[in-house]
Amino acid sequence: MLCQWQSWPHAADVDAEAGQAGVQRKQENASAKRALPRHVDVHLQAAFARKKTNILNKFFQPHEPFPKPAVFNASKACFKPKTLLLFWFGIVSFVISFQSFASAQQSIRVVDGDTIEIDDITYRLFGIDAPEAGQTCAKGSGSRWKCGKAAIEALEELVLGQDVACDNRGIDDYERVISVCKANGIDLNAQMVTQGLAWAFVKYANDYLPEEQSARRSSLGVFIADTETPWDYRSKRWAVAEQVAPKGCPIKGNISDNGKIYHMPWSPWYDRTGIKTANGER
Repeated sequence: MLCQWQSWPHAADVDAEAGQAGVQRKQENASAKRALPRHVDVHLQAAFARKKTNILNKFFQPHEPFPKPAVFNASKACFKPKTLLLFWFGIVSFVISFQSFASAQQSIRVVDGDTIEIDDITYRLFGIDAPEAGQTCAKGSGSRWKCGKAAIEALEELVLGQDVACDNRGIDDYERVISVCKANGIDLNAQMVTQGLAWAFVKYANDYLPEEQSARRSSLGVFIADTETPWDYRSKRWAVAEQVAPKGCPIKGNISDNGKIYHMPWSPWYDRTGIKTANGER
């Protein structure tokens, strides 16, 4: 029997045939794609785009846009009575707190029992006259007490930390604003007389004479015994100082970094104040 030998193809020939088959399949696929109807091709592209977008969104989440602010429409708002009451209570509390903050910002200094300084403006309380800072008053036992210091402390108690408001009734000879001052609505002028720590200054006004009469009946403060009024006290001190003052002027003046300071004969610092004429003081 004759045997017919079949030879196996060479490897290079196999690779060449596979390459030709791959090229032929690509050409067939391209021809098939071109042969697709237009609407089928569009749908395939849209599906691919959606898939691509989903993949991107999965890894890159877009930021949420900021919500638009709500617009309050008062005409459509509906408040329950309790809610409305709490709302107004909050408003009132805020106003009171703001006023307290504003009053805390006031710079207040008590000069004596009838004079205060607020934010560098000096106010002389209208219609009253309190004991001078260095003045003492008589007691029923015959001893004396520091009524001038007590008047200062009483006025400090009324004004410090409070909301003080003063009107303007003119300017006196010492460039002070003549005023009725109130602390949280309380008349300071009247309070000083009512407590027996000031007289009604009847030389200029009778407004606080009823308060003085009431304090006298109750023997309060300076009215506990017959004592020297502040205007008599000033007059006597002036007369004594005038006799020894140069050129008959008993007012002492100092010059400091803050300007000129004047000391009246009834001032508690008057006797301790020295005058340097070489510096222009007199």
